[in-house]
Amino acid sequence: MTTLLNLDFPFTALDGLFAPRLRPETATMEWTPRTAIHEGEHEFTLELDVPGVQQQDIELQLEQNQLTIRGERKPSAALDSYRRVEPSFGTFSRTFALPESVNKDAISAKLEAGVLRVTLPQREETKPRRIEVKASA
Repeated sequence: MTTLLNLDFPFTALDGLFAPRLRPETATMEWTPRTAIHEGEHEFTLELDVPGVQQQDIELQLEQNQLTIRGERKPSAALDSYRRVEPSFGTFSRTFALPESVNKDAISAKLEAGVLRVTLPQREETKPRRIEVKASA
C-alpha cells in the first residue's frame, strides 16, 4: 500500500536541526534546559526547566565566581522501544558567572514541579541602604 500523506514529514525533515547533541568524550546525549534569571531587590533567582529530572540526578558546584549546574534526564524505558521521542534525554550542564555581590555561603536550590529554582542572595554590604539626611543645628 502506498501512503500519499506522510504525517511525520515535517518532523523528520527538521530532526537534524533540533536533535540532541552527542558528547564525544562520554558518548551520551546532551540537552540544554531553558533558563530564566530574575533579579529581585535582595537576590537573584535562576529557574531551570528540568521536567522529568530527579533530585538525585542534579548537582550544583560552585567554583570561584562560577556556578555550574549539571543533571541528567533518564527515559522511563529503553529509547529504542519508543516510536517517537520529542523530549530530550541525557545530560545537561549550564555554567553561570556570578556577580561579586552574591553571598556564596547562602545559595540554596529547590526542585519543584519540574523547575529547579536556585536562589542567590546578595551580601548585606552590597544591598542598597537609605541614608538619613539630618538638619544642621
